Amino acid sequence: MDFAVKISDKANKIYNSSLVWDMTVPYGVEDSTDGVTLPRFKEAGFNVLSLSVGGDKTFGPDIALFNIAKIISVCSNHSDMYSLVNSVGDINRARKENKLAIMFNFQGTNVLGNNIELIELFYRLGVRHMLLSYNQKNLAGDGCSERTNSGLSRYGMLVIEEMNRVGMLVDGTQWKQWIVLSHHLFFLIVMLFQFLLIIVILKMIKLRNVLKLEE
Repeated sequence: MDFAVKISDKANKIYNSSLVWDMTVPYGVEDSTDGVTLPRFKEAGFNVLSLSVGGDKTFGPDIALFNIAKIISVCSNHSDMYSLVNSVGDINRARKENKLAIMFNFQGTNVLGNNIELIELFYRLGVRHMLLSYNQKNLAGDGCSERTNSGLSRYGMLVIEEMNRVGMLVDGTQWKQWIVLSHHLFFLIVMLFQFLLIIVILKMIKLRNVLKLEE
């Protein structure tokens, strides 16, 4: 049976001229060797895939590292089809070379195993966005299916701070409402503190100059 969907020439032209992404493709070790999933996305005209290679279902980095290593191997063995990307420039280059651009994401912070230092390591390995909590409560805060709504933990705030430092995107889906608000409130307070600190420094400099003139 033919399930092909007929589309107009105009729609086809728009699709082919667009940069087509899928930001959350569940992807484990089994998928990385099946020879089916990635080729299907490429054939369908996708340009960029972000593969979910770890998350809250397990605690610690072991499985995620194994998944990443396996996918890197697949991309190396099929370098004519896939390209691991770390920047927008890499994505544009892969598109020009007719390759499927591949990056990684985490569906939850349990993958860190309570080790914030792993964030930079995973970023260097190609992880570009991470969900704080996947439905249930974890060390970072409450997920959307929890009965409580207690927001970010202190650990969660440190995770976001480190993600911002290295440039990893904070995924805001599947959180409780307050965890999103507390995220913004935390950085609003930080910005306000920095602003007040600048004002204090400027006033101190002005006061010192006044005292010098009086001398």
